[in-house]
Amino acid sequence: VLSIMTSSSTTTPEVYGAARELALSLLEQEIFPHSDNNAEGISSQKYETCLWVDAISENTIEDLMTMTAEARQQSVQHKMQIFQALSKAKLGYDSACSVSSLLSLSIS
Repeated sequence: VLSIMTSSSTTTPEVYGAARELALSLLEQEIFPHSDNNAEGISSQKYETCLWVDAISENTIEDLMTMTAEARQQSVQHKMQIFQALSKAKLGYDSACSVSSLLSLSIS
């Protein structure tokens, strides 16, 4: 889907749009397997997913897939680290659920 999206973006806007929407849906499910229930969390998740999808190019698809696989493996560890950091900052756990392990992996 990402390959279709990146290769058709300049030639067929309809194909790009459909591929982008599908990529957003699939990636959001992948990086946020337990969706947030509050509006702010959902908005943050959609925004982060859009950033990942909109920044992708043919050259970076494989990198994103590798990071997604690594993030999936580190998900539990990530949530614990975020929870500990937010606890120290006196923020709630709900904020930790709005951050994907993919984002954490990309900045570590």
